[in-house]
Amino acid sequence: MKTISTLGILLLFIPIVVALSSIFNNYYFYSRDAFVTRSILIGNISSIMFYIIFIVIALILNIKEKYMENSVMCGTLFSAYIISTVFSYIIMFLQSLKLV
Repeated sequence: MKTISTLGILLLFIPIVVALSSIFNNYYFYSRDAFVTRSILIGNISSIMFYIIFIVIALILNIKEKYMENSVMCGTLFSAYIISTVFSYIIMFLQSLKLV
């Protein structure tokens, strides 16, 4: 259970890395439009802060040896991230077909 708990914490770093790469890409492509850059930056930083808070909670749970609670929390957060990403791509696909 300790291994799954540690793996769950490591999985929570994936959304942070994706948000940081999104910040870099948006800054590179939208650097001329300050409003777009600022709004995208604020959205991505708030997402990063959300996951950092839960990583700190997960580390505290690991220190207290509550591996089951930590595994459930990390698994739920990561699966919610995956589901929201899949829905985002589905919506973009449907918009490209002019169905939504």
